[in-house]
Amino acid sequence: MGQTRTSTRSSRPRAKGPLTFADLQAKIRRPRRIAELVLDADAAAQIDALAEMLERAQIRDEAVGGDPVAPGLAKQLVEAEQRADASRAQLTFEAIPHTEYKALQALYPASAEQTAQMKADGGEVWPFDPDAFAPALVKAQMVDPAPGTDEEFAAFWAALSDGQLRHLWMTALGVQMQITTLAPRSEAAADLVKAIAKS
Repeated sequence: MGQTRTSTRSSRPRAKGPLTFADLQAKIRRPRRIAELVLDADAAAQIDALAEMLERAQIRDEAVGGDPVAPGLAKQLVEAEQRADASRAQLTFEAIPHTEYKALQALYPASAEQTAQMKADGGEVWPFDPDAFAPALVKAQMVDPAPGTDEEFAAFWAALSDGQLRHLWMTALGVQMQITTLAPRSEAAADLVKAIAKS
């Protein structure tokens, strides 16, 4: 009867070697953020107005009676909500490397007049021309959908309202300057995963 060989290997995981810069480079994933736009701003504006009108109409219908006004307004409100929902677009932004960010800024320096005006306004003095740098940064960061030609992106940018432009610009700045930190681990999620594993 042969002897059973006992493995001398440890069941413990092998100790990792020192962290290298190659390891760091492989782990880098730049921050991402999603900006949601309602492209049909007219429908969005109608929603607010119709919701207020519907609330007043319901009070009026209960008080006065007769031919109700609320049902017609309710139908219009539902249609406006459907149009607004159909025009929702989610744009995914990814921060660009800081060297590209600095190089992009350098392409669009602030004019002397702009710098003087920013100082006179008492706000932050930016080293770049915000009117030119904003679309350049947004275009550089958009990964889904990725912008097509320069002409196609310029036409898209030109068609947006000031509020829509500001939303994209603030998203671009926010994701570029985002500090990546980890929140405490979710105990609820861990407990749920354990419960599923046991079942």
